[in-house]
Amino acid sequence: MDNDIAYIIEEERRLALLLDEAKTAALEKIEKHRHDAALLKQAELERTTAEYKIMTVTELAEIRKAADNEIEELRRRQDSLNGDLELREKITGRIVSLILEDR
Repeated sequence: MDNDIAYIIEEERRLALLLDEAKTAALEKIEKHRHDAALLKQAELERTTAEYKIMTVTELAEIRKAADNEIEELRRRQDSLNGDLELREKITGRIVSLILEDR
């Protein structure tokens, strides 16, 4: 009977040690998974940030190009209006008429 009791005690110790090792392995696996998930989350954030910066730069370049085109069109219109002698004469005549009416 002493051998049976000794065997049971020894088996209980062995199983307790095995259980502790399993717990430790499980905790290590959980911690590794957390670490990997944090790295993945950080990489995704960096990728999203980089994409947003690229989109922002692209959008700003398009806005700048559209504004430059509009400014150039306005310059051309202004130059054409400044060069239009008939329009200039009409404006000058109207200004002279307004001045003479005020007298």
